[in-house]
Amino acid sequence: MFSLSVKSSALGSAFNLSCFIQNCQEVLQNNNASHVNQDLSNADGIMMMVVNEKSGSVLLRKTFNTWNVFTYAQDLVWWLSRVQAGRIVVMTVHRAGTYGVEAAVSTLQSLGSLLISYAPPRALWVWMFIAGGRTIVEAIAPNSKWLHNSFAELYAHAYTELSIHNASSAVISKHDLHSSLCEHEAAMGSFCENHNYKTPSAVKPMSSGTGNNITHKIGIVVCAGGRVQYLSNTLSKLLANDGIFLFNVLVIVGRDPSSDGPNTSVISLLKLLQIKYKVVDIPREVPSINHGLFQFYREAWSTGITTFPSLQYIAFLDEDVEVSRDWLETLSHFAPALDTDPSLWCVSGSASGHRYVFPDPTIFLRGFRQPGWGYLFSMAEARSMVAKWPASSSVSLLYDNFLYSVMSRGRECIFPSLSRSYHYGVGVNTVPEIHQLYFLDQPLYSGERVHLPPTEELTQKGYESRVKSSLESAIPITRNPCAPGFLIPPSAHESKHFVFYFFMEDPNDSPEWPTLAECIGAWPYSTQSHHHGCYEIPQPWGGSMWLVGVPYSRYRYLRPPSVPIWKIKSQQELDSATSFSNALRIPPKVNRTLALASTDLFLKS
Repeated sequence: MFSLSVKSSALGSAFNLSCFIQNCQEVLQNNNASHVNQDLSNADGIMMMVVNEKSGSVLLRKTFNTWNVFTYAQDLVWWLSRVQAGRIVVMTVHRAGTYGVEAAVSTLQSLGSLLISYAPPRALWVWMFIAGGRTIVEAIAPNSKWLHNSFAELYAHAYTELSIHNASSAVISKHDLHSSLCEHEAAMGSFCENHNYKTPSAVKPMSSGTGNNITHKIGIVVCAGGRVQYLSNTLSKLLANDGIFLFNVLVIVGRDPSSDGPNTSVISLLKLLQIKYKVVDIPREVPSINHGLFQFYREAWSTGITTFPSLQYIAFLDEDVEVSRDWLETLSHFAPALDTDPSLWCVSGSASGHRYVFPDPTIFLRGFRQPGWGYLFSMAEARSMVAKWPASSSVSLLYDNFLYSVMSRGRECIFPSLSRSYHYGVGVNTVPEIHQLYFLDQPLYSGERVHLPPTEELTQKGYESRVKSSLESAIPITRNPCAPGFLIPPSAHESKHFVFYFFMEDPNDSPEWPTLAECIGAWPYSTQSHHHGCYEIPQPWGGSMWLVGVPYSRYRYLRPPSVPIWKIKSQQELDSATSFSNALRIPPKVNRTLALASTDLFLKS
């Protein structure tokens, strides 16, 4: 039998687990239970612990910063959805955590929570339950004062029985890498739900009707750290791609921050999947995490190139990037354009980040931008970049921004309107609001194979011809983009394209662009994804909204003299536009107010 004790308070939280049989006590003293009976003081939010119901070892301890209304509740849902049935899950508020939990409330209720929907923004909360089963104990208390003025504490204590554990099966599992990994890790999802696990085949045949089949010429490098749950999910999606060659996949493993070497569970996972891997060790004596990451990616690229010297292309993924089933087919379809068109430098699987683009899986664009996530280069281009990649950068320590700023040299990328690669993970450089609005909330294509446009349409000549033709037929819009009624669907007899001309002298210094982008739901934090000063935003009626920056754009000559150029001319105009865009960016719903929650739950007669 286990004894579980949890404290939730505005000053911190704590967790203690003990049991009453010799075997369990021995397990609690090993490395698998290193987080037992520790003060949980590393971050504010909802702390989740997953306990092995057979041994009592703590498999996972993770904090979700749900004091913030963006991103972290969605991340909590992702992890909860992957916890294996039967595990004991302990959740507690560490200092502050219910303010931004709203996006996870329905999931928590579906798992059995009765009280979370009543939690006020500063509630203390403890919930222990068995995944896929029953609640052990749940308690909640309002906290009427802000953290620095509050000494409120909430304690919960419960007992639960160990699951029946056959000693002979435990001996067998030590020789079964899959069972051992699943016994020592939590939130592995379908990987650990399949008890008849089989090693994937070395080659997955292409579906019939696939056109340009050059997937065997692509080396795929996956950059990983110690987050085995993310890596397991990413690799499972990658290996589901048609036409993938397992021997063309390489995982670069960095040092686990909690140890002096690679994460042992990550290595076990890669051995199970029979995927090649190399361990890259970056010295700890770097000035910052981003300095270390900058060096890690340089080593990952270099190792990928030397591992696949005879291949023609190389693609890169991170451990927390999920891909669609046609991701590899899409990259391979457009890859030959890199060999024939010197104005291109990459093919990306990720969309532009515009929030209101019609998600048509057959539309592909090109523009000046970072590679994004899940991208491909020619091997020759990758070799050239590694040769010029320094140990550190004065431009940016974010490696993808460095590549764009220094290595792109005025060339464009091909990318989809509807993403084939999706950044779902939360890491050291995550900005919660940006991550949710422009990445988590954007769809990943999940349908069947579609007919991809001919490669020639995305070469410079073909693409510029299409842009020119569309702009010539487009209806100019002269309305205020930062006011209601800016974009109105065309009538049956009108052109399906619209064009809006705005002031932009330099894409690296364009005061109008952030305001315009915020008002229409485009990516506002840089002018990336433009095609020579022109942005295409596909619409559901089959046409596009075109934004042309004048006088910078090479398409400026298509503007009729009578059509004005939108420009912010006064502080009053800027304030009005900002007010409009702020009203559009409504934050996620904050959990219930203290007064309402107290009325519904705590003060009933």
